[in-house]
Amino acid sequence: MVRALSCRVEQLSAAKPAVVYDVLMDFERWSDWMPTVSAASWELEGAPDTGVGGIRRVRVGLTVTHDRIVEGTRPHHHAYAVALPWYSPLKDYRGDVRIEDLPSGCLIVWATTCAVRIPGFGKFLQSTLHTTYTRLAAALAQEAERTAL
Repeated sequence: MVRALSCRVEQLSAAKPAVVYDVLMDFERWSDWMPTVSAASWELEGAPDTGVGGIRRVRVGLTVTHDRIVEGTRPHHHAYAVALPWYSPLKDYRGDVRIEDLPSGCLIVWATTCAVRIPGFGKFLQSTLHTTYTRLAAALAQEAERTAL
């Protein structure tokens, strides 16, 4: 039986949605501010402004993923499907980032869904996902605020 996992984190930012979106879409700079990412770049460029149809290559430690950008609307939405290596304990991985306008900036809502390949690892992986995406959303908000200055 394959166990489905999901994670949803919310992060306030004083930056405007367009600034947050632009920081998120600047993959080549992810390693400067995003926890765990050591390199990221376009493997295949997608549509201007949204990246839809493109594939980004992301290195986390020794692992390289290929993220296909499946949806996007600047400056409020970015969605991707991740091709993970065969040895990953996860599969069918999708991410969805929504950036909602607020009077004092924005709310970043980062959600992910995936399936566990290895029985018995669901609880551990669920906790790891939540911790990781809490850190990523906070780092995105902080970098957008720094960039907006």
